[in-house]
Amino acid sequence: MLGQTVVRRFARRATRPLGTTWALGWDTPSPGESSAGPTISRRAIGALGFTGTSLWIDPGRGAVVVLLTNRVHPSRENEAIRGFRPRIHEAALAWVEAVASERGAAPSAPAGATSSPASV
Repeated sequence: MLGQTVVRRFARRATRPLGTTWALGWDTPSPGESSAGPTISRRAIGALGFTGTSLWIDPGRGAVVVLLTNRVHPSRENEAIRGFRPRIHEAALAWVEAVASERGAAPSAPAGATSSPASV
């Protein structure tokens, strides 16, 4: 549907304002405590929704994690999603790693993959 050049452009982290984690229409993992979890690669792109939903795409692993939730039930004051999101994303990525390892095709997300700028 879209060419690689367009996809790469939309996934490239912006340079302004300084320190932003945003790309065109997507977010990228925040340094430190990202909602995507501690081991998602810096090449990943994602989006969060007000009701707790999230989508993270990690091209280094060939993984997509989608979380559909309703954090506003029973109240909008419910902030537990902030701790839950990174844990569920991390569990999903660990499962992807385990399945790939069982099949003999470990995903290509190197240790420390969160230390370099995002680029697809």
